[in-house]
Amino acid sequence: EAGLRYLGGRRWSADLSLFFNDYEHLRSTEAEPPPFGRLDNKLRGEGHGGELALNWRPFDALRLNASYSYLQLDVKVDGDGTDTRGAQTASNGSPRHQASVLASWQLAPAWSLSGFARYVDEIDTSAPVPNYTELDLHLSWRPWSALELRLSGQNLLDAQHPEYGPPATRGELQRAVFAEFIWAWK
Repeated sequence: EAGLRYLGGRRWSADLSLFFNDYEHLRSTEAEPPPFGRLDNKLRGEGHGGELALNWRPFDALRLNASYSYLQLDVKVDGDGTDTRGAQTASNGSPRHQASVLASWQLAPAWSLSGFARYVDEIDTSAPVPNYTELDLHLSWRPWSALELRLSGQNLLDAQHPEYGPPATRGELQRAVFAEFIWAWK
């Protein structure tokens, strides 16, 4: 793993991280003895990728954070292993591309607004999950330091979307709007 950080004064920064991993003896489900098989460690693989994160504060009341990540996994059956489905699921079971933008704005001393937009690439396994883009918004009012009232909306761009699992059994995240009452004892 290697990383690089650049600080452009007190208003912005950039982080770049790169990685390469070599895996051996990953868990597998071997075909024998029938009918259920047995657990073993006959998968191996490599993973590489990186992340870029940008932080910008154009003025004291506004913060913007953007990030992008890339992940490539290549898992194979090792030696006399038989778990080709496990190797395929491990190789393709994570999104390859992800990106997000977070904005936080202090509207007034007691009021703040934040938004979180994200893109997640498809998961291409035997039970594929399509890519999705979503948005969360939060409006907060803090009349004094111990009390916060918040109105939140999650997954606002779609009525619902899947994130993982086979279509027959997977639940889907639904759009939600709710109010929160937060009391902090100090």
